[in-house]
Amino acid sequence: MMQQNTLMATRTSASSQALARPSQGRRMQQARAAAVPLCGCASVCRCAARRTGGRRVAPARAAVEAGAATSDLPETWASPPRGHKVYETMIIYNPDAQDSEREAEIQSFEDLLSDLGATDVAVSYENVPQRMAYPIDGYNVGIYVLFMYCAPSNAAKAIQQKLSAPSIEKEKSVLRFMTTRA
Repeated sequence: MMQQNTLMATRTSASSQALARPSQGRRMQQARAAAVPLCGCASVCRCAARRTGGRRVAPARAAVEAGAATSDLPETWASPPRGHKVYETMIIYNPDAQDSEREAEIQSFEDLLSDLGATDVAVSYENVPQRMAYPIDGYNVGIYVLFMYCAPSNAAKAIQQKLSAPSIEKEKSVLRFMTTRA
């Protein structure tokens, strides 16, 4: 009888230890209750959505809501007009192209954006080839150019069609491009 009670006591203590150890689900619930992200990131993710009351916030808008200086951001980026959205287009140019050709292509893309009704176009790039994560068309480096702008909602499709045109692909001056909402 004595051995049976001892065996029951060890089973009970083992099960109570398992209950005392918080499971992954309980950790998530505690983190949600405390609004502390488990990943420790400060970017726009589910953790950031919890910190902003359950809604996902665009980076430009998040910077404004976080109390960043609004003089750094154009007004249309913080609150775009009706029917407009803030977009980012990243273009990776061929590093072997001449600087004058690249400048002309950047200027023509800015002209395309203004023709499509984009406002507050900001262009950011360094004329230095940067290493890519994987080779594209045999190139390990490329010139990254970032365009950020506020444009009508239908502009993204027009930009996609323009950059994926066969004439652009034949020239091989644009290695990759991507347009996303900011």
